Amino acid sequence: MAVSEEESSSSSSAGCSSKSRSAAPRGASYLAKTVLRGSVVLQVVYGRIRSSTSYDVVLGKETSVELVIIDEDGIVQSICEQPVFGIIKDIAVLPWNEKFRAGSPQLLSKDLLVVISDSGKLSVLRFCNEMHRFFAVTHVQLSSPGNPRHQIGRMLAIDSSGCFIAASAYEDRLALFSRSASAGSDILDKRIFCPTDNQGKIGTASGFTSICGTIWSMCFISTDVRQPNKEHNPVLAILLNRRRSYRTELMLIEWNMKEHSLHVIYQYSEPGPLAHHIIEVPHSYGILLVFRAGDAIVMDFRDPHNPCFLYRISLNFTPPSVEEQNFVEEAIRIPDIIDEDGMYSVAASALLELSDLNKNDPMNIDDDSNVKPGSNFVCSWSWNPGNEHSPRMIFCADSGELFLIDFLFDSDGLKISLSDCLYKTQPAKALLWVRGGFLAVIIEMGDGMVLKVEEGKLVYRSPIQNIAPILDMSVVDYHDEKHDQMFACCGMAPEGSLRVIRSGISVEKLLKTAPIYQGITGTWTVKMKMADSYHSFLVLSFVEETRVLSVGVSFSDVTDFMGFQPDVCTLACGLVGDGLLVQIHQTAVRLCVPTIFKSFTCFLKIWLCFTDNSSPECNLALTCSFYMGEIAMRVRKGSFSYKLPADDALKGCQVASNVGDISQNSIMASTLLGSIIIFIPLTREEYDLLEAVQARLVIHPLTAPILGNDHAEFRCRGSLARAPKALDGDMLAQFLELTSMQQEAVLALPLGAQNTITFNSKQSPPPITVNQVVRLLERVHYALN
Repeated sequence: MAVSEEESSSSSSAGCSSKSRSAAPRGASYLAKTVLRGSVVLQVVYGRIRSSTSYDVVLGKETSVELVIIDEDGIVQSICEQPVFGIIKDIAVLPWNEKFRAGSPQLLSKDLLVVISDSGKLSVLRFCNEMHRFFAVTHVQLSSPGNPRHQIGRMLAIDSSGCFIAASAYEDRLALFSRSASAGSDILDKRIFCPTDNQGKIGTASGFTSICGTIWSMCFISTDVRQPNKEHNPVLAILLNRRRSYRTELMLIEWNMKEHSLHVIYQYSEPGPLAHHIIEVPHSYGILLVFRAGDAIVMDFRDPHNPCFLYRISLNFTPPSVEEQNFVEEAIRIPDIIDEDGMYSVAASALLELSDLNKNDPMNIDDDSNVKPGSNFVCSWSWNPGNEHSPRMIFCADSGELFLIDFLFDSDGLKISLSDCLYKTQPAKALLWVRGGFLAVIIEMGDGMVLKVEEGKLVYRSPIQNIAPILDMSVVDYHDEKHDQMFACCGMAPEGSLRVIRSGISVEKLLKTAPIYQGITGTWTVKMKMADSYHSFLVLSFVEETRVLSVGVSFSDVTDFMGFQPDVCTLACGLVGDGLLVQIHQTAVRLCVPTIFKSFTCFLKIWLCFTDNSSPECNLALTCSFYMGEIAMRVRKGSFSYKLPADDALKGCQVASNVGDISQNSIMASTLLGSIIIFIPLTREEYDLLEAVQARLVIHPLTAPILGNDHAEFRCRGSLARAPKALDGDMLAQFLELTSMQQEAVLALPLGAQNTITFNSKQSPPPITVNQVVRLLERVHYALN
């Protein structure tokens, strides 16, 4: 619910705060609209999302989900992108299984998405081809909104048959769910939480234990569906790092479906490299792969009660010259147990070694081994889809190198082969191997790429553009152009880039900076004369460098002809007179004439003056608040008008269109994830109308947040209780995507007590028509996009 400015000012408020609020101009209301969605991909999954014959890719972008395909030429094509009005923690695919045919016809032969988010809920989503968007099938409440580390909502694991789901917290807790095979409305019929009692204990063969520590990774151990089995009890493998211990513990937890209880059937702990991920080899029914710092180990869990160690792969891809620099003659053993005071307990460590370690144990990995751990680790991986007999994996090391592992099962047992380096890039956040031999490489803060597997090699096919983070941006009025274009400084070490963003046109990379430039800190567009209708220069400021580019058909470096000091970080610059520019850096203000007579410079010293009785905060008024869900990197004042020629024809409408004087009050914000959000001012009449529409959209089944978030709670996080709220332009934009009948249904929706809107007039407002809303939203939507 948005609060009017009159109500936001309380008589009991502090003097200066109360005066500033009451002095706020009437009609200072804002609408926040995302004009460029974030490009950072944190999760990537693959499945038959739209139909049983389509193979689709879903990208999780923290605040939105995007459905894409990779065509036969290796180019990523977007199908749709949808805001989730929440923050995604993890995404996984729930595969279709024939045993669930009795369920809803809408879910027949299609894979589902399972998402955990800051709503505190586990959400199951389906894709609707008619509406061209995702909808929620069900929600399961796991924790309170926000997901603290002790509450479940961090990581997902899905059984390969699609029968079971596991969700964990950062520490101490996890939950298991089973999928229903009946035709009921609830797709998840059974659930159990671990630990099940208040003491946090879980049963073992010899007594009790606890899950007390950080849960690094988890996966299900699948069973061969071709073998008859009276009852299938799922087994979950987790990697646990207990408090006050440097050991990583491997634990197998079995869910007894008949007794509805959890039991630890196996525990293993051995001093060695840190284990960070555990995954199952596809179609192996119990062969697990554990990635550790420096190596990868293969273990046989086909009999979970009697597992054994099979193979160890050293991950040593560092050049010899670097290895020699890091050589240590004598290994130092890190203490395994630390008490509450941080002291090493010799007795506790000795008892743990006597009880846990057995020299004859088939799971002994690091004892008597000729394979020494390397200096690298695996940061991402992906399996070859559809290869049942000989699974293949491509993984990316922290060095950015891509390798291929072949797993071959024959009469002699398991054979493993590791290839040479197939490709070199930046360390990948995620890899996805799709049908057709294409490999999507996702870089967290840089451009990704699509590679093609050809004759044992990886060949570059196309880029996956990622403009995050947007460190700075500037709107340029380019000469003879009818539309402004935005220049953005993007990327992070070791490489950055300058990109141009225009409405309706894909983002174009104009310039890629060399690694010697250590990060862009600011950009400015500068004219040559005050009366110029276009900009002449683009100034780029780096940590220890300043470069000036001329704006034209191509960009030319004209730093040497500007008079700017090039070996400093520019804090600000601009035009102070015709042909007269100013550069401000840390130690001086430099006045320059950008001509061949570049020797004319003047240095001014900066004096900062403060007065004891000054109180600038008393002159500030809180106009509105809006939780973006992302970290803002740069905030700039806008300089555009969203008044359209069609506005003149709308003056007879109830909603006024007098926005000519407020175009300078717009605000632009760029974020760490690569989003650009614009805040535009609205009149009070426009705000009241759209506020009533938003209150209905957030509760209507077609437009409500798909992850189960309370929209008002999400957009108000970190805000004062009575702070005026900006309207959510992304929520309102969904109104334009509905049919006319659906729009009528939204506006006819009654509002409950919690959605009551406060209006300035004592009389009840007239009914809202679809024509009013569509005209107003189109005017804002088209102008911004």
